[in-house]
Amino acid sequence: MIRSIGTLAVAAICALAIACSPPPKTGEMISFEQMRQEEYAKTVQIRFPKLFNQADKLYRRAVEEHDDSEPEAAEHYTRMATIVWRTAV
Repeated sequence: MIRSIGTLAVAAICALAIACSPPPKTGEMISFEQMRQEEYAKTVQIRFPKLFNQADKLYRRAVEEHDDSEPEAAEHYTRMATIVWRTAV
């Protein structure tokens, strides 16, 4: 009896942790992160610091919205960050 209650408690905790976690990153978020990791990113940061910082700020907001399970807002901010980034490139 005690073993089954313990197993049930562990299962409930795992289910709760999975349900409360944010969804996986979208393809657009992954794509933006890959652009930021390319070799040219350092050049963008040096040559266009305002655009670099603006894109970074927008993407951080996208991540916050994503973590808050707001997919539409996360998509919006990711797209805005991508537009600003591509303007710099």
